[in-house]
Amino acid sequence: MNVPGPDHHRQPPGDEPVTACSPLRLRVVLSLTALVWAGAAAILFVVLGSRNGGALNWSLAVVCLVIVLVSAIDLLVISRRLRS
Repeated sequence: MNVPGPDHHRQPPGDEPVTACSPLRLRVVLSLTALVWAGAAAILFVVLGSRNGGALNWSLAVVCLVIVLVSAIDLLVISRRLRS
């Protein structure tokens, strides 16, 4: 029985790794959606946190702001890739 070991990886035929591209327009839509919803949620949690003073609201606001930041960076990367 001839079973290849873990070091016997065979490259599949074709040029898929060279010509592969992500659906950038879908990424734009998803990033914009995340940016808008997370931004609105962050504002809501900041307002609730300032009224109630709950640590959970402030924590959720920080999480939403991180999502906004990641979405904004993704939009910048997408815009650079669409130009090139």
